[in-house]
Amino acid sequence: MQAPCELTFDANGGNCAVQKEIVELDAEEVTLPGATRKDSVSVLAREYVFTGWYTDPTTNGVRVTAFTNANQTVYAHWAAIQKESYMVI
Repeated sequence: MQAPCELTFDANGGNCAVQKEIVELDAEEVTLPGATRKDSVSVLAREYVFTGWYTDPTTNGVRVTAFTNANQTVYAHWAAIQKESYMVI
């Protein structure tokens, strides 16, 4: 039996309730947490949708769908939600 590994979650500008998780390598399944992000409280603030955990903080990373047998940091990726704007007359 191998020693457990540490999986670290970097919210990459957002918030995640779980920062680290110890993973037993003989576990059949690891549930990855979700994350949330909102830039500010102003009317013009951008909102984002969480698109998943990736191996790199930029768009060059690979989406994490399985855990490797080593300590690993995964990074949240985000897509901006386009808000509709209205002109008040």
